[in-house]
Amino acid sequence: MSLLRYIEEKSVVRDKILRAATPVGSEVPSVPPTSRYVDEYKRDLPKLINFTYDELLDLWRDFDVAYLERRTQGKPPSLSSLDALFASLVHYSLYLPLDEQAAIFHIKVPTLEDSIKRIRPILLETLKRRWNAANFRPVPLPASKTVTFPYVALLLDSTTIPTYRPKGRFEEAKAYYDGKNGIYGLKKEVAVMASEPHFALFMQKGQLGARHDYAILKETEASYESYTTKTKQEALALRPDQDKQWAILCDNGYQGPERDTPHIRRIFLQRSSHVLSQQMQNEELAKLRVPVECFFGRAKGLWPILHTTYRGDHSFFDADIDITLLLTNEHIKNGRGLFPDDQVFFAKAAVSQREAQEKRVAKRKAASEAFKQRKQARINPQNPSPSVVPPPPPQPQPWLPSLPLPTHS
Repeated sequence: MSLLRYIEEKSVVRDKILRAATPVGSEVPSVPPTSRYVDEYKRDLPKLINFTYDELLDLWRDFDVAYLERRTQGKPPSLSSLDALFASLVHYSLYLPLDEQAAIFHIKVPTLEDSIKRIRPILLETLKRRWNAANFRPVPLPASKTVTFPYVALLLDSTTIPTYRPKGRFEEAKAYYDGKNGIYGLKKEVAVMASEPHFALFMQKGQLGARHDYAILKETEASYESYTTKTKQEALALRPDQDKQWAILCDNGYQGPERDTPHIRRIFLQRSSHVLSQQMQNEELAKLRVPVECFFGRAKGLWPILHTTYRGDHSFFDADIDITLLLTNEHIKNGRGLFPDDQVFFAKAAVSQREAQEKRVAKRKAASEAFKQRKQARINPQNPSPSVVPPPPPQPQPWLPSLPLPTHS
């Protein structure tokens, strides 16, 4: 009889748990938990993470769903989900060395490093859910922007993220060297909506800096096919345009025959055209391309990880860059459209990267020359400055016999 009583008590407890508890992964709290760091820096959130408190909570509610789905049994993390999200956003926004950020948060470096590593895939999954390209179909461009190309859907370009020069022989390191920008780095191909508010919808896998943008597009162009294929309603809206696909606009570095990219409809600026009609078309296309440069400028201005040397493991490169680009979408969505100043910052950031690389090269050359001089001084103390080589003494001219002058009769 006692066993039956235990079974009955167990059944009562089980029913109580089922009625009271919510399954893990389906809980969406309306009130966020107490957060030590967010509450402390609540007034300075726009400066620290580029988002207001309400915008942070809006992102956190979706993030917490994915966070709970991945929760496992065992000791809970030392940082709550909101604090962990805040720490990761601070990492991308300020891009401080981990020891400095850990000192600010009064936690150990391994704790912060483990938190960022654990939050990275969850945050990326959350942002990809919020920015699924299927939810942002193309719309015809208004006549105020273009009359000739209302069927442009995406603006495509690549940006190079600086990295350290790989150690080893130059033949191996030069694969990372981007000759156009004069830096070692990894390239990221990005496609931005041609229509406002110009969200980034496609981010391809990172490539070595020495690869040409056009060569990268030849490998990735199939991924744009489903998005650029017109629906019936879109085809009716663009009835004068008989093509079945929306167009992707590229710069003059993407020139080539149509057979190179058979899955997409590619439009590009012509190089050094002397035909007046072609020059006018280039001007119109150049104006349409401005938003993609503005987007890069906004992203690099918000997240220093995009324009300073990437210090993380390259296995996390794609996740980190995709997160910052999608966070830029979040920033634009909250009533902060792109401005011409964003394009100016993008141009200045490129110049700054090149100048920083030139300084590093000059420093390495100076160090190498100083080492050669010290080595020569040890080998030959009589001539300690091999860099200043005296000119050779004049060589004696060979003797030439005097010949009689010709006489003219």
